[in-house]
Amino acid sequence: MNFSDVLDAEELAAPPQDSTPVFDTSGTCEFAGCDEIKTEYAGRGRKPRFCTEHTNLRKKPGAAEAAARKAPNQKLADQATEVLLQLNGFLAIALRFGKLEFTASALAECQEEFRVKTNAALLTDPDLCRTILRAGTTSGKMGLAVAYGMLAGAVAPIAIMEIRERRNENRA
Repeated sequence: MNFSDVLDAEELAAPPQDSTPVFDTSGTCEFAGCDEIKTEYAGRGRKPRFCTEHTNLRKKPGAAEAAARKAPNQKLADQATEVLLQLNGFLAIALRFGKLEFTASALAECQEEFRVKTNAALLTDPDLCRTILRAGTTSGKMGLAVAYGMLAGAVAPIAIMEIRERRNENRA
């Protein structure tokens, strides 16, 4: 057997030297709205699909998972906060019917601060949010009745004032 045709003696004596890889920088990042050039590709492994900035973001799966985990608590807190704000609105209407206009106005002025603080407090306790949602929205009919009650409470004082003015005009 003669293996001389497969390998030369010179090739056996001096193995090939490592060469500097040629980097391919063609193409753009696949991240939505990014026109950056992809990271350098040396010809080994998968070709990069994202630029350096977005490759680093994709390597942090914990950030996306944490945001996904926070979303249900945020949604529950937002819904429970809205239920409590509705109840506050209903209370303000009851105060107006009870001739406590300044108290009702003060309650209305505090609503935004109440929203922020309540939402922050409810974020930490999803069970409390669920309890508020169960108690606050026992049925669609009750919610609709509360909404119409709030509407009537807001419009009724204006309507009464206009009716009184027209009666006074007709008498005069």
